[in-house]
Amino acid sequence: MVYLEKPEPEGSDRGREERRRWIVAPAPSETATEVEGLRLLDELPREIAIPLFQWLRDALLWSAVAPGARAGLFGSPSVPHEMPGWVEMAATPEPLHVARAVFLMLAVEPAGITPHALGTACSAVSEWANRMGFTKAELVFARAAARVDEEDSDLAFRAGRAARRNSRYEEAQGWFRRAVGLARRADDDAAYTSAYLGWGVLEQARSNPERARKRFVRAWRRAKGGRLPKLAAAARHYMIALSVGNFSEGIRHAIAAYKLYGPEDHRLAALASDTGAFLSDHHHFSLSRPLFEAALPLIGDSPDRLVPLGNLARAVAAMGDRKAFTGLWLEANRRGSAHAETLPDALIELAEGARNLRLFRKAEATLHEAISAAEERRKPSALNRATSVLAELHSKPPDRDVPAPPEIRRFVRRFVRRLRMQAASGR
Repeated sequence: MVYLEKPEPEGSDRGREERRRWIVAPAPSETATEVEGLRLLDELPREIAIPLFQWLRDALLWSAVAPGARAGLFGSPSVPHEMPGWVEMAATPEPLHVARAVFLMLAVEPAGITPHALGTACSAVSEWANRMGFTKAELVFARAAARVDEEDSDLAFRAGRAARRNSRYEEAQGWFRRAVGLARRADDDAAYTSAYLGWGVLEQARSNPERARKRFVRAWRRAKGGRLPKLAAAARHYMIALSVGNFSEGIRHAIAAYKLYGPEDHRLAALASDTGAFLSDHHHFSLSRPLFEAALPLIGDSPDRLVPLGNLARAVAAMGDRKAFTGLWLEANRRGSAHAETLPDALIELAEGARNLRLFRKAEATLHEAISAAEERRKPSALNRATSVLAELHSKPPDRDVPAPPEIRRFVRRFVRRLRMQAASGR
């Protein structure tokens, strides 16, 4: 089964007084092969790409210039620079209106812009791009944010996360290492925990489960010591996928995360999807199905939706429900382009579902697509798995549902009720 990659924190509350100095790794450097941000013009709609390219170049130039020399950066200090009319009039999506005001002010009065304000604006563009599925835009603006406000550990973490989503694993490791150092220097438990959570997910993507476990355990210990229940929940949540083969351990992590998140946390849907994936990995398909079905309305139309869709498709196929599988298959194949990191594994689950129903041509075509996606995204574990399933396509017996212990069934019923209450309340 495929597990979601996003119970990660969305930010951290900083502000502790600095107590000690730590050596902080430098920001990852790149060998420039093209003008940075040029690919925005290929990825984004034209009416958005041009102003965002201008914003990015202005932010990078501002960050590369010493503070004392910024007054005349875009023109003479005595004659304020006026933005070209096409930039001022360019249409931008509503979520970017606040960031747009910062970038327009940057060009007019660069000396009056603070690193925090500009870093926040760059980060806002990056988060918007992630939600819209523009992965290259997400990465370049996340990098820019971390370079503009270079002391902010949260922005370094976000740059690492964006690099990981773009399969730039070495760069991602550099950003996470820097985030850890910045968090240590500020004695910020939340930022430190977040950085190790992101680093652990990176090691999972690189097929290093033991390294991932060590980072999740370190995150768990710091979150527990710092009394950060939400981050402690995320650490336990992540360790579910590492416990396949040890059913009791994985269930303990799921129950602990469920309790730590609390009844209103929006990450419960992701936890339900991953708990369902773990149950399916142990052939408890009839128990995983209600978790996936309850999670889907809360996940909505986000890029994460493909994960529970693929997992649910395999579960209903294992139960012989051809009609439900067909509906899920059609929805999954109407997906957009915003599923880069989880796409190979989700495709494998769809193929496994088709195999269960002896739809071998669908299964084979989907596995070839999964292999291409895994090669493109540098996911060796998904590549090996897809190749193995393809080799055994006609010989492997169909999945069979296995009854789960009563106490696990009670936990799942309680979990599903909580998800339905959350959906009904609109939270």
